[in-house]
Amino acid sequence: MKKSKIELVKDLFSHIEYGNMDMVTECLSDDFMFSGPTQDPVDKKQFVELHSALRSALPDWSFNPVNVEEHDNVVTLKVHITGTHLREMNIPSLGIFSAPPSYKHISLPEEKVEVGFDGDLISSLNIEKVPSGGMQGILSQLGISQRETTRA
Repeated sequence: MKKSKIELVKDLFSHIEYGNMDMVTECLSDDFMFSGPTQDPVDKKQFVELHSALRSALPDWSFNPVNVEEHDNVVTLKVHITGTHLREMNIPSLGIFSAPPSYKHISLPEEKVEVGFDGDLISSLNIEKVPSGGMQGILSQLGISQRETTRA
């Protein structure tokens, strides 16, 4: 039985939360683009690497999705990301190298998400930029300064 677009989005978030990155890759189209939480948009490979690193460093990572709705080939929802920094964080693509566990809990503000599709694959994930949200919100709550996250 064919899954609804809402089920596909819930599957993607669930795969990320459980660290099943092979399944994350299968949910995304080859031309997938992710924008909002990072300074620049990222492609499929970068998205999987970013979320693999985040899930590894914050093993209780959760999107906490609410208000999930489907309209014409687009799913909209809100997320309230939470997690605890229990392991070293390494995200070379963002200049983060060996940030030791802070044991701090993060709780980002609610962010609006819009998910686009190409058939049964997710082709875009756009997250509203909000103050104290995105990667800068995560790094700020973990006490990782910009100086520590860039290569010398």
